[in-house]
This record gives sequence, structure tokens and C-alpha cells, in this order.
Amino acid sequence: MAKKVTIFTGTRAEYGILFPLMLALKENSAYSMSLIVSGSHLSKAHGYTLNQILDDGWSPDFTIDLDLQNDSPVGILTSMAKGFEPFSQALKSIQPDAILILGDRYEALVMALTAYIMKVPIIHLHGGETTAGATDEAFRHSITKMAYWHFASTDVYRNRIIQLGEHPDRVFNVGALGLDSIRLLPRLSEIEIRAALGLSASSAYIVATYHPETLHNQSALELTNAFYLALDSFPNLEVVLTLPNADADGLALIQFWEDIGQVNRKFHIVKSLGSTKYFSAITYAKAVVGNSSSGIIEVPSLGVPTINVGDRQKGRLFSASVIQTNAQTESIRAALEMVLHSTQKRSSSDSLYGDGFTTERIMKKLEQWPQHLDLAKTFFDL
Repeated sequence: MAKKVTIFTGTRAEYGILFPLMLALKENSAYSMSLIVSGSHLSKAHGYTLNQILDDGWSPDFTIDLDLQNDSPVGILTSMAKGFEPFSQALKSIQPDAILILGDRYEALVMALTAYIMKVPIIHLHGGETTAGATDEAFRHSITKMAYWHFASTDVYRNRIIQLGEHPDRVFNVGALGLDSIRLLPRLSEIEIRAALGLSASSAYIVATYHPETLHNQSALELTNAFYLALDSFPNLEVVLTLPNADADGLALIQFWEDIGQVNRKFHIVKSLGSTKYFSAITYAKAVVGNSSSGIIEVPSLGVPTINVGDRQKGRLFSASVIQTNAQTESIRAALEMVLHSTQKRSSSDSLYGDGFTTERIMKKLEQWPQHLDLAKTFFDL
């Protein structure tokens, strides 16, 4: 009988990362894959990326709206509370043998709590990582403690999961799944991607994303304005800017960037690019600037420099092509000046996060999934 594996996705980035694995599960008769879609996928402010999932040919078994209309701390907690009952009903209906959850988002935490209470084994991707500037740090480690199997992206992160008390026999370094899309997805030509994004034919451009630093003392709007001023200080540089996640204060930042896009035509504001356009845009960009995890994990393998701003990704392993700067305008500007005027020949870095064959490693491990699990895990002491 086919093993029933449920995939949970709550954000555009997470879906793009999961896509190759979803295809592999769908095409393998040993598995019956179901899909639960929630979080910002159903938010118009964040691009309503459920449409992208449908356009890709998927038919979600459940779409669960968390009503992300208020991103204050109380508003986020209200959205989280709205997830428990429909998540539990979805799992009760599907009766999966396991649920696969990626990362560290608050909606992923709600799904993990629901699955844990309902005794649905959790397979967790990208555990063991640290991001000191975001509340996601605690969410990620919490999901780790509820998960049964762990697919880490590096040996350093695998060891950290074990340090958290998880047994080494259930923790595997498989690499970062996002690199599979870089290897597998077709990319648009430079002419095609410039036309698709409304860029001029020949001017230099960067790709930027700036999420709220949810544990920073300064307001998200102040930090974002400092970021904007740095990028705007290069008059001949165009900016492809993807809007931030559904985090605390994220809606105010979305409004900020949409207002900028109306008056400053060098800024091309995009709610969601999708994986093909995203990696195509990066391929021809001068740099990726901001604080997205993609700039740390996937971009170095494309040979494009990353300027990582602030503390949101603090603690991750950085490739040599990643330049760290603080969140102040002059520091960001200085780093961008250095990249734009560099004469160093661009080449892809040896990735710290794998080789683009993570899907195959995960599928091989899933073949070893035990027939009967003892979910009463014991704490592994070092």
C-alpha cells in the first residue's frame, strides 16, 4: 500500500523550495501525496500565490485561510489560533502516514503542533539553522523537537539538531532542497526576463528583498527606509524588489514599497516572481541585496554576490560570495558600491548547502521509513 505523505506549504518561498520533491512524490507509485495550502498563499496582499500552485497543475486537498489582515503581535496570534481547528480536520480527513514541514514560519509551527497532538509523524526540513534576528529562530527549534525525522541542509545543522536531543539515526544531511530548482528549472534569457519585469534593455539592476527583523529594537519601517535610501542613492541602478513575508509589520512595509513603486520608476515592485522568473532575474543581476535566506542558501551557486543586511539571517553559514553589512544606509551603500565596481570575475561558489540532488537523497531515505514508529522519542544526550 502506498505511503500517504502530506505536504504543508504556507509561503511562496517554501513552495518553490518544495516543488521538486512534490514532483518526485507525485511520480512515485510508492507514495500517495496530499497537499495542504495555507498562510500567505491565500493573502491578496502577498500575491495570492495559491494561483501559482494551481497554475502549476496542483490540486490542493485543503486550502485553509488564516485571514492575515492584521500583522500586529495580537493579529498574528489570532491568525495562528484560526489554524488549529481546520488543520486538525484536514489531518483527520487525510489520515497521513507522515506530514512534511519545511522551515520555521509561525503557520508551520501551528501545523506541527496540530500534527504532534494528533500523533502524525513529522518530517522536518531545514532544522538546526539559526537566524538570530527573527522570531522564526524559536519556531524552527520547536518544530525540531516535535519532528520524528530530520532532513538538514549541512553537517553543521545536522549536529545542532542532535545537540537539541534528537537521535543521530533520525537526522540526515541531505543538502538544501532549493538548489534542486536551480539545477532543474529552465531559465529565461536576459532579454526575456528584462521584458517580463519591465527593465530597460541594458542598465544594471539588482534583486532585493527586505523582510522585517522581528527581534530588532528599531522599527521595521525605519530599517526599511534606511534600506531604500541606500538603494536609491545609485541613480542608474534599477531594483527588482519582491515584497516581504507575512511577518509582524509586514503589511506596513508592503504599503511602503507599493507607494515607492508609484513614484520611483527605477523600483520594480513584484509581489511574487515564482521560481523560474526569480532565478532568471538573479542570473543577470549585479547582486542580490536584503535579508532573505535565499541570498545565503541558493544565490551563491549562481555566481551572483549577495549583500546580506542586518541580523535576520545571523547565524547561518555564509559562502565567500556573501557580504555582511549592518542595517544602516551608509553601510549598505558602501557594500553595494564595492560590488558594483568590482572587477573580480564572477563564478559560482562551491555551495555550502549541497549539490542540487537533495530530492534524490530524501526519496532514498523515505524508502527506509519504518513500518511502525515509536513516537515516544527519548532525549539523546551528548
